[in-house]
Amino acid sequence: MHIKTFIILVLLSWGLHSSAQEHTTHNDVIIQAAPDYSRKDNATVRSAEEEKVMELVEQYISKTLHEYKTKPMFYLKIKKSGCCIAVRVNDIPVYENFSDYDCGYTDYDGALYPINSCLPCSGKQTFSIEVYPTSLQDYISDDCSISIEIYCRPDIDKPEAETKLIKKLNLPENIGQQKLKYYTASAAFEALLPFDYSDRLAKARDLTKIPNLEEMALKQYNKMRQYLVDCDQLAYQTQYLSNIIPYMDMYYNSRQEVIDNLCNTEMFDKTLEKRKVLPITDYEMIVCGNGKLVILRNKSDKNSVLQIESYIANEDGDGIPTTRIIPIILYMPEDSEELEIYA
Repeated sequence: MHIKTFIILVLLSWGLHSSAQEHTTHNDVIIQAAPDYSRKDNATVRSAEEEKVMELVEQYISKTLHEYKTKPMFYLKIKKSGCCIAVRVNDIPVYENFSDYDCGYTDYDGALYPINSCLPCSGKQTFSIEVYPTSLQDYISDDCSISIEIYCRPDIDKPEAETKLIKKLNLPENIGQQKLKYYTASAAFEALLPFDYSDRLAKARDLTKIPNLEEMALKQYNKMRQYLVDCDQLAYQTQYLSNIIPYMDMYYNSRQEVIDNLCNTEMFDKTLEKRKVLPITDYEMIVCGNGKLVILRNKSDKNSVLQIESYIANEDGDGIPTTRIIPIILYMPEDSEELEIYA
């Protein structure tokens, strides 16, 4: 029986600093109009808690969502064979595959992963790759093949055919002869973006200088886990919303798209068959974002430690085991002593 895995919000969000739009001219950005609450009149009846979540979402939308004249999109395309890899954009983990399964060379031509949320502002951007042998190998072998490409679409509303390759990173041809257990490489590209969300991370505290960082990170993750255990959507979203809406702004989501995403209650559905929020055990801590971000992930599968198991009925009425993975990333704002959700 196959396990179906849902991964939500894989890439990172970038918060909205109060002065983030000061660097954008009036001709480049138009503040979106006030929320239209009339949709509620025809909406499905919601519980009191869902109404509060809806009001919270609307509140953040009115403060942070914009409509840009141009909406460039940047993508990462990955093809790999015969190895395990981890990819970062601006030192933010965006893709990891530590299974022996090969993607891209025999199955398809590689998916395009949007990476706008890892590009806080216009200018030079970096991306890097870490390569490891598979579980069946001692060293990176001659059979290892990797292609990492960056693509740009000048506007999300333009035809997909206008998406162009702007940078490519390949492995050296003789890598299998070097008997390496680990290989890394990086490259840079330029991005012109209509937003500037760089202040928040730039001013965040350096986590490499926090002595009890792991203890603090575990405490915050356990707090979010308890919200999931209790199916407390309002408490969870109160912690989460101020960061995730700017993330959606970087992908040019509309007001209704944001509402549809954030008012989805499936993650907090107590009626799911055999619903269980997994305990946080056997994890590792990853500091990234040039020392400004921290992640807790499982050692085994490298996924977020926040996971919900349940069963979903298939067409035959049988229960299919399902795992929902919920990644969050933490940071410490300037002048703060506490870790907060960054994405």
